[in-house]
Amino acid sequence: MALLKCYNCHQEVPNKVKVCPHCGTSLVKGYKNFIYGGVIVIAFVLIFWKYLDLDLGIAVATLIGATIAIIRGLVGLLKRNG
Repeated sequence: MALLKCYNCHQEVPNKVKVCPHCGTSLVKGYKNFIYGGVIVIAFVLIFWKYLDLDLGIAVATLIGATIAIIRGLVGLLKRNG
């Protein structure tokens, strides 16, 4: 059984558990929230950056951060499913 780190308390937990035994955080829900949040931020920036007159550098940095959140969520889910 592989061990992963809880994204909340950073303790090692078995990859098959759905809730961290140390802090009680829902591991599946947490990783999905990274994905959903990243998608929402990307959609918001792509739709509204011109209307809000965002600086291109800020828009790009926000898109990169959101992409990293999505990748973090996907990697977490893939590791859990082993």
